[in-house]
Parts: sequence; structure tokens; C-alpha cells
Amino acid sequence: LHRMAIHHLLFAVTAFALQDSLDTQGRVELEGEEQVPKVNGSGAFARINGVDVPLEQLLSPMVITMEKRRNHVIDVLHEINMFHFTEIRNATTPSQIQALEVIPDAQLNRGERACSVSHSRCYRHFLDTSDKPYGMVFEDDFQYEVEALDGEPASMIPQMIADAITAKESGKANWEVLNLGRCNDCCRTCQHEVSELPNFEGLKIVQSNSAYCGTAYLFNRKGAAAMRKVSFPVSVISDDSLVAVGRGGWANYMSMSPKLFSQDRVNFGSDIHDIPPEVECDDFSDCNSHCESGVPEDEEDGIVVETGTPVYLPKLLHNKIELPKANLSRFMGYVNSASSQCSLSRKMKLSSVAKPGETASAIATLVKPMMHALKFGYCVETPVLAKEDSCNLWGEFLEPFGSPASKSLVAETAEKSAFTLAELEDKTDCATAFSKPAMGDSAFEKCLKQYSFKSHGGEALSKSHKTLGFFRGVTAMMAYLTRPTKSLSAHIDAVKKELEWPQSDILALSVHKGASFAEYMKQAERITKQYGIKNIFLATDDESLIAETKNYPKYKFIVEKKAAAAASAPCDSHKKELTRLFLLSASDALVGDFSFATDRVAYGMMYQRTRTHNPYISLNGAWCSDHGVKSRVHVNDGVESYGYC
Repeated sequence: LHRMAIHHLLFAVTAFALQDSLDTQGRVELEGEEQVPKVNGSGAFARINGVDVPLEQLLSPMVITMEKRRNHVIDVLHEINMFHFTEIRNATTPSQIQALEVIPDAQLNRGERACSVSHSRCYRHFLDTSDKPYGMVFEDDFQYEVEALDGEPASMIPQMIADAITAKESGKANWEVLNLGRCNDCCRTCQHEVSELPNFEGLKIVQSNSAYCGTAYLFNRKGAAAMRKVSFPVSVISDDSLVAVGRGGWANYMSMSPKLFSQDRVNFGSDIHDIPPEVECDDFSDCNSHCESGVPEDEEDGIVVETGTPVYLPKLLHNKIELPKANLSRFMGYVNSASSQCSLSRKMKLSSVAKPGETASAIATLVKPMMHALKFGYCVETPVLAKEDSCNLWGEFLEPFGSPASKSLVAETAEKSAFTLAELEDKTDCATAFSKPAMGDSAFEKCLKQYSFKSHGGEALSKSHKTLGFFRGVTAMMAYLTRPTKSLSAHIDAVKKELEWPQSDILALSVHKGASFAEYMKQAERITKQYGIKNIFLATDDESLIAETKNYPKYKFIVEKKAAAAASAPCDSHKKELTRLFLLSASDALVGDFSFATDRVAYGMMYQRTRTHNPYISLNGAWCSDHGVKSRVHVNDGVESYGYC
């Protein structure tokens, strides 16, 4: 029999049996099982613990609608056989938004604010008024996708939704938010299939990192609470909140593919913003090489690796924030708790193995020890440099660990819960190896390899680190390690004033000794032309290059002031490099060379400042963080090989 005929036959038989066994209270008597409320018309059932439960008793659907689209909503709900149990809610208007519902500096227009508040109110409404385990939100321009139905009538959509719940309840697809109408997602390299639907061949549940569009989506109660958390107060449009809830680890975010619903742009256009092209999969987007916010997937071996391209030039210079402040604050709480609390009575020293005076390298070498501390709940002491370097870097220029200044970065609730995410038993010798590091020591090098994300992927990450993902977590650690003291902040402000630091967009140009200035400028002009940048901050130790800036008169070059004398005191070189790092990271785009720790750390600091990926071009390889392991692709005279990162 055709699948459709089987579904209708099952519905008829089951409905008759249920009606026949109704007790006086309208409930079904199930032998040895919990009673199930009366079926109410859709004919859709989810299989839970061996029992077919009517969809109406599991799901509270809601439609956000403007009055002018109400008739369209009613018509489509009838077509998909969901009108009888769907709540039609009036969309919030701009004048109805309360002050606390949107952050003051949200970069949203009036329509975007109203739409996003409408979604956020739906989560609160569901949690407060419904006792059902699942909720659903439609936007009022939704339409079903005929191609996804594969010959089935639209009235079978409730069963498709019920099957998604069955997949969830059976453990085959542990979604907590499920997008039924995703758009502009990175499907080519950034998704994996989780499960097929039980009764509909071709429909599957997938997990990806950039599933936009809030046309129609499901959630369980945990997912609703997570969506409310990231959307109250509103800081980004509702589409971005969906993506953020998954990327930030607040809830398991998945999608149905092919999508069941889309926006009816032909009849309704958009009352909110310019209409973007809506496709389910944006196979040609930059996101396919920047999965999970700068963490793309290696197609050859399936291992997630660092930012996997030496060039990233998005359409806009200033992208939308992709790392919500709440998510970053929570992770910073985990990091801060490792530096100020000892809930598990474990202590661990942080010692750098960088050469004297190499500030960025010192910062980069401390990432893996911090990863270990987070994974196993160690309390770490303020870092120290190699014994050959007498500068008190964390104290003279950078905040020591556990200092009051760190409190502004963190969420107190995260500090309290950090150690609940720690693994209780540390069977490794890495705490000792990282406390007394020495290149060439087999135990130390073994631990460096153990925390190689290139080699081990997510297994190398702590539970708290997984809440952000590898790249964002590592750069957050870099940001924590580079918290400036008040005196260093004042020094950087004074330098900016002396340099007449522009208020408009700036390209950071980090040119290393022996490099061709003309080649760097060739790459720089790719960025300046695309984004209209006129200011270039030149960071270089090769003073002969300064004269070459005269060959490019259309740009305003900001050049570091020549030191009055060569660095002599133990901390002089560190102060100079820190000043450079903060100026590089204060720019809006970067041209440099990621084979140098200075440029890698500067880009990490830039990312944490803007909480999004800024444009960059690296003349030699991609960004990486893998101290002591040959995992960075190194290019020399056109020949690729692996080099240290």
C-alpha cells in the first residue's frame, strides 16, 4: 500500500479503538500504561514509551500574526489540519514593547524589535500557561513546502511533526529546538544527519550551525527556557537567537530537512527588512569554510579544525554579533572560577615556555594548560614566564588571576556551576607536566598532543569549553589572559591619542621583518577596496618599510612611534608588544601572517572585542591554536607542509 494509505488506515483504526475505550472522564484506559487524553482531530500520534499519544496532548502551537494576515493564517492552519489546537496570538507592535524587553543599544529597526519581542513573549507564554511538553511557533507568512511532502497531502504534516517528537523521545534525535523552515544554512560542509523520521522516507533531522529563519520551529520546555534566556532582553533578531541558542550550547538545535515550511514572500514580502534570498542551503557562502563561528569541518577526515582558510572576506565589514554577550560572560565565569575558586581542592601552576620577551607566544602557550584546568576543575595560579624572563607580566601590565577586575567579565551563576561541569577524576599527569613545562620533556609533549583539537576534536574540550566551541573558547581564554591593568590601559589610551587614532574604520597591517611591503599592500588593497577603508595601522619592526608608505598616498597610515632607545629593562619588550597587540585588535580588519603568534593572538583579541569574525588575510596559512604540535599548514616557495602553531 502507498504510505499515505497506511497512515490513514492506522488513524481510522486507532481513532475507533480509542473512542470505544473512553472512560467517563474522556481518558483512554491503557492496560499497564498511563492514561492518554482523548484524540482531537489531527489523527497524528507520537510513539512514547510504547504508547501512541495524540499530538494535541503533547504540543501547544502558536502563530504570531498581524491582523491583515489573519485570514491567511486560518486558511493554512485548516489545510495542514492544525487549526483546532493552534493559538493565534497578536503580534507585538513597536508601541507595545516595554523598556526592559530590548537592550538599549540593540542594532535593530522597529519592525525587527517588535518581531523579536513577539517570539520572546511566546516562549514565556508557553512556559507560564501550557502544561504540555512541546511548543511550536509559526510566523504569519508561513506556507508549507509541497516538495517536502513528496506526494503526501498537507493534512499529513501533523504526523510529520509527531514523528519528529517520536525521534526525540526515542533518543534517536535529541533536539531541544527543531527548525522546520530553516534558510541560508551551511549544508555542504557544516551539517551531519542525526536521524530519519520513522514514517516518512526522505525526511530527516540534521544538525548544523547556521540554520536561520524562524518561520516555523518546535521546542521542548528546556528549549523554550533557553530561547527565552537568549532573547530576553532582545539583543538580536529572532533568527539570530535561534542560531545563538545552538552555538552557545544553551540547547540542542537541529533542523528538519528538507524543510516543511517557508515564508510566503510572493504574497507578503517583508514588513521588517530587505528581503534576502531564501534558500534552505547556501552552498556558496563563506560560512561553509567557517562552520561554528570559525571552526570549519575538514571534509577529508571529518575532524573539526581551526579556522581553515587564510582569507576571510565577508560581505559586510561589521558583521552581526555571533557570540552573544551572555554566552561569553558565562564562559568567562568558568575561566574566572578556575583562577579564584578551588571547589575541588585541586591546584595547578601556569608556566609559559615562551622565549624571553615574546609576549604573544607566552599567551598562546598557556591555552592548553588552561584547557586542562577547565576540564578537570583545577584552581590555577597567576601565570609566570619562563625562568629566563624576569618580567612580572601578570601584575605589571596584565591583571593577575582572581583579581577584582575580572568580575566585570563574568556571570556569577557560571562561577557557581563551573565545577559541576568538571570531570571528577584526572588520570593524566598533565597537571604536573603543565606546571613544570619543558620542551623536549616526553610527559609535557604528550599532554600538548592530548589537547590538540586538530587531532582529537571535541574530545579535547571540557564540558564548559563546549558551550562556546573551540575557536571562541580559545580566544576567550586569550582575552582573559590579556586583561590590562589600569596603568597599561592608560598607556594605550595615551598612545592612541598621540597617534591620532581615527574614529573611522581601520585596517591593521602587521608586516614582519624580511617581508615584501608591496605584497602586503597588494593584499591590503583587496580589503580596503571591498570595505572602503582609508586608514591603515602599520605594525612593524622594520623601520625601512615606513618610507614605502609614501607610495600609497590615498591612505592615512598610522605608524608606531619609534622608541627613544632600544628595549633594555626586563619588561620593556613586553610593554611594546602588548601595546601593539591592543592596537592591532582595536582595528576592524587584519592583514598579517598567522605563522606568527602576534597575529594569531591579535585576531583572537579582535574577535573577542567585536564578538564576530572580522575580515582578515593571512599571507601564510590559516589561524590556529595548537602549541607544540605540527598542525598548521605551512607554505614555503609554494610547497605545503605542516609546521608548529
